[in-house]
Amino acid sequence: MSIQNQVEFLCRSVCDYDENIGLPQNLRSGFVNFSELLRTVYKDFKSYETSEKPDEMTKIGISAVDLENFHNISYTIWCLYAIAQTGELSENGLHVKKDVFKTVYKKETPIVFIFSILEKYGFSFNYYKNEKETDSYKNCNNFVIFYENNNLIEAIKFIAEKLGEIKILQNSSKEMSEMKTKMTTEAAFMIADYHYISMGKMNQNPIRENILRITGKHSLLWQKIVCFLQEKLGLTIDFMFMQYVYPYWTVHFKQKNKILCKFEISADCIKMWISMPLDNVKDFIIKTGNFEQNIFTNVTNLNCAPDCGECEQTKKYFAVCLR
Repeated sequence: MSIQNQVEFLCRSVCDYDENIGLPQNLRSGFVNFSELLRTVYKDFKSYETSEKPDEMTKIGISAVDLENFHNISYTIWCLYAIAQTGELSENGLHVKKDVFKTVYKKETPIVFIFSILEKYGFSFNYYKNEKETDSYKNCNNFVIFYENNNLIEAIKFIAEKLGEIKILQNSSKEMSEMKTKMTTEAAFMIADYHYISMGKMNQNPIRENILRITGKHSLLWQKIVCFLQEKLGLTIDFMFMQYVYPYWTVHFKQKNKILCKFEISADCIKMWISMPLDNVKDFIIKTGNFEQNIFTNVTNLNCAPDCGECEQTKKYFAVCLR
């Protein structure tokens, strides 16, 4: 077992900084370094596969080993986010009060493991008991985190502050609170979503660079699907980022407020869910004929999606999975 599929998705989801987004240009190099850091972490997933738990399947459909290993890598990023949230920016790094940091970061992955692996990527730590230097996180009550390029430290502090502002708005505004279900601030940090960080809302472009990277070998097909549904049929799009265990993007194509079909996008995989009778789906695909060969290959695998909540006899969700 391995968490390779999950981290491949995260790695491809990482955004590159776009000068047109509107974030401060003096932090540009820091944003670039942050995206590079995230990709380095995800490509180094083997370093996080340290679980010694029995290789048993959990109730949520993932082995206990893979679950712990995935937590190791996601909690490392969230730990860095917590440091950026609670640290005070200085000339050399971020000065963090341990008691404040612990109110934000409460995950079970040991701090010693996380700090040691962050050191592998170029971070360093100084630990203090009051104002006197001490030897470890365990014995300190405050610490300073440095990076070989202070531009990165400045950038992640800025990102954490912007995401903090977004979170406050989500808690105070009914309209903004709906964004919580589409992407959390932790998820935005995990993939360096600069559009979300700048605008406080999802980028609704279904053929943006990171989505095309995720679809991979199906990217051309995905562009054809989007062109047909969005431009020719006039459907609107609604994105959601599902971050836990098996992360993926969900894309709803809607007519007014009604969802006509949805897609789940993970690395080199597109799942299409359609709410219509099974025979109608098969007739449409077979008779139309204007589809890629792999859709014809998969059409015989159309089956009812169990527990979809659509139990009417003539209306159920059916799915085609392209890998």
